[in-house]
Amino acid sequence: MKKLFVFFVLILCSWSPLSAAAEDIGHYYEDALKSFQGEQFSNAIIHLKNALQLDPDHLPSRLLMAEVLIGQGNGVVAEAELEFAKAHGASANRLLPLFAEAYLLQDKYQQALDIAKPASRERNLEARLGYFRGRAHLGLFQLSSAYREFDQALKLQPNLTEAKLGKAQVLLQRDQVNQAAIILDEVLSSGSASANAWLLNANIQRLRSDFSGSLTSLNRAITLVPNHLAARLARSGLLMQKGDLQGAELDVDFILAQIPREPRAKYLKSIISALKGDKKDAESRIGDVVATLKSVPPDVMRTNPSYLYLAGITSFQLGSYDVAKSYLNKYLQVVPNDLESIRTLATIELIGGKPENARGILAKVNVVYPDNPNILSLLGMAYMDMESYDLAQQYFERVVKLAPGSELGRINLARSKVASGELTEAIGLLVQVKEDGEDRVELDLLLADAYLKKKDYRNAIGIYKQLVESSPKSSRFAQQYGATLGLSGDLKGAETWFKRALELDPANTDAMIHLSRMDLVRGKGKASLDYLETKVADYPERYELMVELGNTYSILGDIKSALLWYNKAFLLKNDIHFTLDGLVDTLVKSGDSEKALIVLDEFIGRNPTDAQAFTMMGRVYQQLNQRQKAIESFTTATNFALNKGKSYMTLAKAQADADDRAGAIASLKKALVYDENYLAGYIALIKLVIEERDEVHALRLISQVRKLTPDTPAGDLLTAELYRGLGDQDRALASYEKALTLGDSRQAILGLAGIYSFKKANDRVVERLGGWLKRYPDDPEVELALAEAYTRLGAMKSAKNRYEKLLKQHPDSPRILNSAAETFYLSAMPGEAVAMARKAIAAAPKNANFLDTLGWIQSRMGDLEEALGTFREALVYDYGNPSVKYHLASTLVQLDRKAEASKLLGEIKGSSRQFEDMAEVDALLKKIGN
Repeated sequence: MKKLFVFFVLILCSWSPLSAAAEDIGHYYEDALKSFQGEQFSNAIIHLKNALQLDPDHLPSRLLMAEVLIGQGNGVVAEAELEFAKAHGASANRLLPLFAEAYLLQDKYQQALDIAKPASRERNLEARLGYFRGRAHLGLFQLSSAYREFDQALKLQPNLTEAKLGKAQVLLQRDQVNQAAIILDEVLSSGSASANAWLLNANIQRLRSDFSGSLTSLNRAITLVPNHLAARLARSGLLMQKGDLQGAELDVDFILAQIPREPRAKYLKSIISALKGDKKDAESRIGDVVATLKSVPPDVMRTNPSYLYLAGITSFQLGSYDVAKSYLNKYLQVVPNDLESIRTLATIELIGGKPENARGILAKVNVVYPDNPNILSLLGMAYMDMESYDLAQQYFERVVKLAPGSELGRINLARSKVASGELTEAIGLLVQVKEDGEDRVELDLLLADAYLKKKDYRNAIGIYKQLVESSPKSSRFAQQYGATLGLSGDLKGAETWFKRALELDPANTDAMIHLSRMDLVRGKGKASLDYLETKVADYPERYELMVELGNTYSILGDIKSALLWYNKAFLLKNDIHFTLDGLVDTLVKSGDSEKALIVLDEFIGRNPTDAQAFTMMGRVYQQLNQRQKAIESFTTATNFALNKGKSYMTLAKAQADADDRAGAIASLKKALVYDENYLAGYIALIKLVIEERDEVHALRLISQVRKLTPDTPAGDLLTAELYRGLGDQDRALASYEKALTLGDSRQAILGLAGIYSFKKANDRVVERLGGWLKRYPDDPEVELALAEAYTRLGAMKSAKNRYEKLLKQHPDSPRILNSAAETFYLSAMPGEAVAMARKAIAAAPKNANFLDTLGWIQSRMGDLEEALGTFREALVYDYGNPSVKYHLASTLVQLDRKAEASKLLGEIKGSSRQFEDMAEVDALLKKIGN
């Protein structure tokens, strides 16, 4: 019994200290938990350290320590605690949400997704993990996936407020502010909103320009969590905007007291200094921000991407664009689709004159944010700089649709419409903006420009009159007012205001140039030249005056003097097109194309990426008939052109002229890659594909044209051209008829006439064209087609009457003269016919059809040798022309040169080009025995 008692005593003795320790651990843990729940994180850590000193393996303390560290934002150390707990057997369900949150704090979004994969779990746990998955997707800017996860989490746990806030955040990222606000209203009305909810609400109110409400929400957030740095940063910015620099500085100083080297707070401090007028301190602080950010280790930068962003924005504001691009590109590697960073990068490219680069950046993010007005506006600006006005207009129209009240959106749309020539619509937009209360000089100038281009001088004068009255000392407005008066015909008023502009600013070059033009308009060319030469003597560095002298001499026909002044201007300023273009054009006109090429070559040496210069060089080579060199120049231009669609179109035309149809097709395809809405490119490509007789490809391209031109006959007209090219006259006829159901179309009615003519149904031609002329009596093209139909019918009197009417209205039209020549010959008036044919050829000496008409008249008149010479010349310019070959063969048969005639007729038969008189070809072949 004694032994048993001793045993129990020993047992009690051995357990007594351990029980006390366990009790202490429990107390420390509970105290830590209470501190944690009260967000007293520092106290909680002290209690937990005490507990872990007693038992380093105490898993509840380890797990609570991880939670506290997460609460402090220390994901790295929290992850280490969780790894310890995991190694010691802690429950996976307990660890999963903590690991996910620790990873999120470190921006380890993919690891968070990997550990929180969807599975069959308890509803609340799966809801929580779904929320974390949503945050990870949000961090990766996978907005659709984020929204889906938040939504799924709420289906599992409808009252999970964090998931509601997540959905609102996604909507904000998509610029769907109103939808986000609905969710926030629901969260805030519950009465238990967190500081983060109030912060998000403040952001929504700021975006709605409710700055007072935003400030109230930030105050609520900071009341709930006084150390909420994000809320304090936001409040500081808002107070600055309101002009409360003292209040803003208090928040910034609070943050800097907590984290002395916090770059964002230091950045705000620099702005406050600038606003207080202390520029020196502001510059010093901005430099300090940059220095601070430069000293941040790369791994810290990567785990705190906001520092990369701030470094980029700060560098941008300092004008260090290359540095800004470097930081922002690094930031985008971590946060791939950050809207503000992408906008800034695109802006840098636009400032640098690289709209194509800006377009590439913006096009990608436009997929992520398809209805973001800011992105769409920048895309429109990029296309404006690329001179793709139709595309620019499409983007600006979307901006106006998304934000109807945006004055800037409507002004940008109007600017694009002015550029594309849609002046009435542009004026309507600008007038509406003014009526809505917008009043700025930029708007007035744009509206005046639109009126001028529309030749509405009265309204343009009204605007400039107001500008000179409101800014009486502006030489620029006085000069523009004078120019507008001059265009309206008020030369005296124009001269008065040009002189007034020069009184205000004697060095106003534009006013000098306009004043010189007044003499030129009055026929006083010498006075104009004398005035300009006097001004050049006064301002010998003003190359603009020298170019104007070159222009004036050129107008007066003195090419030698024009070249002298263009050359002087170019020697003074040899790196811009303003001085280059006149010199090159005049050299070419004077017959010195080789010198023009030398000038261009030297210019390109100084400006090796100037697409316009390469294009000019290509055109000079074309005039010299050096087609391959022209193509090489146009090809180089495509490498540097801002508007690559138009540049490839220029190249394609040159390739087609050189019979490189495959190259032309390839170039047009490239044009459409760069501008998928380039209608002219589609039409040019379709015409080439029709020549290739590729029906499937042509129809596919035509379907794109239909999408670009809904409710217009464009698609049907091209389809008709396709089937005419393929020789399917019936389907072509049906397409033209379909085009006419969408409205009257000259192209369609003339197409119908051509097919009926091919079918020898000239009575139908007369019927349809006659009906058209009843509705549109002054249509010379249709009138000409009707006269030709009467000729084919043998109704020479009616045909001759039509031609006489046309020639009275258009006596020098080569087309009408050429067509009338045949009718007059058939009307037994060969002398008049030959005279008309020769007059047409004099206007267009290389036109094979005109030469064919003259040759055929000569042949039938018996002038066979003369006819042969005319036909041979025609074939030099268009060897495949079947009409020329048939008429030449007929003439050769009369000269008993049947072998050559047979060869020509065989070429007609083997050609893909259509010929209405193929029956006559067969008859002639039969006649000569083939």
